[in-house]
Amino acid sequence: MAQLKAQIALSTSSVSSEIFTFDLTKLLSVKNPVIQVQTADVATGGDTSVVTPAAGEAAYVYVFNKDNTNYVSIKLASTALLRVGPGEVSFFCVDSSKACALRADTAQCKVEFGYFTLDVYR
Repeated sequence: MAQLKAQIALSTSSVSSEIFTFDLTKLLSVKNPVIQVQTADVATGGDTSVVTPAAGEAAYVYVFNKDNTNYVSIKLASTALLRVGPGEVSFFCVDSSKACALRADTAQCKVEFGYFTLDVYR
């Protein structure tokens, strides 16, 4: 069993000496990844499946767009909902019974992706 650790840290300082800091840490345990992290060439004319409908469990999806210029759309159940820009990473949770696919915008993109099914959330 693997563990993923999500951390959110926000901080800011004003023109005065006051500093604002916010930290949040959550741990979650995942089962074996259904799709190990792998690299694919994502085309503009068709969808590259990332999550295919399976059990009704939560799936944590990881997408890293390795392209330097073009963005990739993330589609859930045939609807484009998210955009991952050049060099950006997206990590989100989706019901694994919903199809999730990638499509490049203007040119083929090299993308790293994978997903993990949830076991325990703490």
